[in-house]
Amino acid sequence: MQNNKFWIEKWQTGQIGFHLEEVNPLLIEFWPKLAQGKTVLVPLCGKSKDLVWLAQQGLKVVGVELSEVAIKDFFKENRLTYNRALENGVMYYQAKELSILLVQQDFFEFKQSDFDACYDRAALVAFPANMRVAYSQHLKRRLKPDAIILLVTLDYAYQDQNKLAQSPPFNVCDEEVANYWPSQLSPVFEQSLYELNSKYAAKGYQFFDEKVWLIG
Repeated sequence: MQNNKFWIEKWQTGQIGFHLEEVNPLLIEFWPKLAQGKTVLVPLCGKSKDLVWLAQQGLKVVGVELSEVAIKDFFKENRLTYNRALENGVMYYQAKELSILLVQQDFFEFKQSDFDACYDRAALVAFPANMRVAYSQHLKRRLKPDAIILLVTLDYAYQDQNKLAQSPPFNVCDEEVANYWPSQLSPVFEQSLYELNSKYAAKGYQFFDEKVWLIG
């Protein structure tokens, strides 16, 4: 199981292949238009530039991230300054130039609620199957009943059917998403990364699909 130590070491050693250097084009294309001042939760946010893009849309962004390295890199790389405050053992980093608050905390211990929306590109797929139900339930408790979720998932299989993923990102099939959010019937977008990049065949995948879900 990928515990907190696993992720902290990934950031400390720079093993962050999951990080995108630019704003995710799928976010730009599919993010729903929300009124100015609405709150957006970004679980396991890392140092994603998506946080900046969301804030530039006039939204109040709260990212939850375990790694201090990721948080400080985020501010440094985006040339943002911040105020830092320690409250009840949790460190909060508030950007001065944009409405971005980063909370250094295990997401399962994060208790703030009533968010209007959530953006999840790399959180659900970061958890093994035995943790994803708990994650989805905890996430729902953080959101308003009518909140909107933009979710990105990966669905894949290996050519060797006996092979299972040992580390993130994990595959999440359509049926699993529907179990967490019964009203969600199908993704709004999907693409075959297997067909777009030969590296997936070289790594022994049978298929590798990226899907976007707009929930709520």
